[in-house]
Amino acid sequence: MRYLVISILFVLAFCSCQKEDELTNELDFSNVFEITNDPNDAVQSARYEIYKNYNVSVYFNDTVGRQLIRNDINGNPYYRYETLDMPWTFFDENSAESNVTYRYFYTEGTERQLKALERIVTFLESLDEKMYPKIIMAVDSAYLVRNDGVVTAVLGSSEVIKDLWGNLSVMHNPDFRTNFRYMLLTSLADIDDLRSDEYFLSITKDLAMDKIVNYGDKLANFGNITPDDYNKDDIFVYPTDDEMEAKWETELPFLVGSYGVQTLGYGRPHSFFELGYEERLIGLGATTEFVEDSKTIYASIIGSKGFVKPKGTASGVDMRNSPATVNDDIVAFTELALLYTPEEVQYYWGKYPLVMQKYNIIKDILVNDMGIDLERE
Repeated sequence: MRYLVISILFVLAFCSCQKEDELTNELDFSNVFEITNDPNDAVQSARYEIYKNYNVSVYFNDTVGRQLIRNDINGNPYYRYETLDMPWTFFDENSAESNVTYRYFYTEGTERQLKALERIVTFLESLDEKMYPKIIMAVDSAYLVRNDGVVTAVLGSSEVIKDLWGNLSVMHNPDFRTNFRYMLLTSLADIDDLRSDEYFLSITKDLAMDKIVNYGDKLANFGNITPDDYNKDDIFVYPTDDEMEAKWETELPFLVGSYGVQTLGYGRPHSFFELGYEERLIGLGATTEFVEDSKTIYASIIGSKGFVKPKGTASGVDMRNSPATVNDDIVAFTELALLYTPEEVQYYWGKYPLVMQKYNIIKDILVNDMGIDLERE
């Protein structure tokens, strides 16, 4: 009897070992967020090059992985999906976006996706490695939808506009969200080169402004240069009856108003030194000489008071008034530093010592603390 019990236990143990050998792990722990190369897929190869060279993952779809779990009783497959749920915004109890969901309209088609990736590479090349995002989600547009189904905002919308001569065209309005090294970009496949440059300048400025607040000691010195001239009315006096005014009336009479330049189709400009402003003036009929004269006179009016941009308002600008706050002034100087090389800044603004004192503080932070290359080619 004892031998019979031992034999039974041996058989059971042998069967158990066989079953253990046959056990398989149904879970796949591979990294679905890793970008791999596929020589037969141009888009995937381009995404891989960005991942390899910049350690930035670019996605065109928020569903990044799909794993077969099992088939149901009818033989239909049942999948588990991996999706991106990026923290585009931090919220507090008063935030209007605290209960919204992002719904995407994807950028589709090989040609359009490759165009978007080319623009992303150009953008990353302009940044220091310390400012790279970890993940970029590139879509045509995104809707922010509340829990009750109400759309609270649209990022990357487009509209049909009419120019000064009555011609109709589609205006794409790219937008972005950036937070905690995550970035949502829209409209990359649709915007032209000028709008693309403006778009990425806005993003770079946003990234820089997020970091520049960490340099309080240097910024305190910035605010002490013109402490009594913020939010002042009628501090800037523009020419009225001289040769410059006559040039405006001759070359671009429909842009002349009581405060100088009026709308150019993209809203009221805050400065003659905004990105694309020269191209727009020339496109509207101005000569290169006229544009240069305008910039020089503008710099003399604004720069003599220690500023590079007048006061901004919700509806445009108060061209005669100084910036409302030190922070507004910091933003204006940061924009100037990102748009123009140090040599160009010196050429237009070098004769105004208060401007150069402020500029050198911002330049020092951008170059030495953030690693941004201002010597653009």
